[in-house]
Amino acid sequence: MLITHAIEQRRISYNYFTESQVWSYAQHITQALLFMHSKKIVHRDIKCENILITDSNIAKIADLGLSRYLKRGKFHSVTGTPDYFSPEMIKEGSYDEKVSYNSGGHMELGLCAL
Repeated sequence: MLITHAIEQRRISYNYFTESQVWSYAQHITQALLFMHSKKIVHRDIKCENILITDSNIAKIADLGLSRYLKRGKFHSVTGTPDYFSPEMIKEGSYDEKVSYNSGGHMELGLCAL
């Protein structure tokens, strides 16, 4: 299930995510990003719409369509969803894998704001 669907269902039923659920999802996403980054892969579009929740409540990253292999240095093409852009993407126009953590933080903040 897309996390956006889970958010909407919870909003309608006033059954919000618990703090432990948000931390658990954050941990799953961070572990996935760390693994991707260890392989020099940058997702470049982390957002709620690209996170899946399994039946056993595991968060998984989906939609690798904008992901790229970072050979060296930084990316210079700004791509992804503007609402999730990091400050360095907007200000400098160049970035590395660290932008994923900023986008993940935006997404997790959205989960907490319910």
